[in-house]
Amino acid sequence: MTEEEFISLLDEMDGDIARWPAHLCEGAKAVLAHSTRARAALNATQEVERLLAHSAPASAFDAAAMAARASRPGQAGRSILGTGLRKISFAALGAAALAAGIVVGMTPPSGTAIVGTVQMALNGGTGDVW
Repeated sequence: MTEEEFISLLDEMDGDIARWPAHLCEGAKAVLAHSTRARAALNATQEVERLLAHSAPASAFDAAAMAARASRPGQAGRSILGTGLRKISFAALGAAALAAGIVVGMTPPSGTAIVGTVQMALNGGTGDVW
């Protein structure tokens, strides 16, 4: 096992090498015996895992608890935005989309259309410029 393979396995597995499959565990121990970079990566991974373990309750990572939270019925009466504010925000988004559509619709399709429009205006043309 190379140093890069060991570091990649640290990302895939965890910092507890004893829990790795036997063939990987033996290769990891061999790399750790002669690589300071591998030991530093292992120490960093273990430190991050310790910090994560202390920052969240154990139930946060429990699969059954996660499934229970995911399957709870919706909380209909507890929206973040009130109904009125939500309607106003949708109206504002609609008005912005309408304004953007008008601007895009009024934009000439190419640079030559602008030049032609300016030339007709300077020449006193009264025809339709579009």
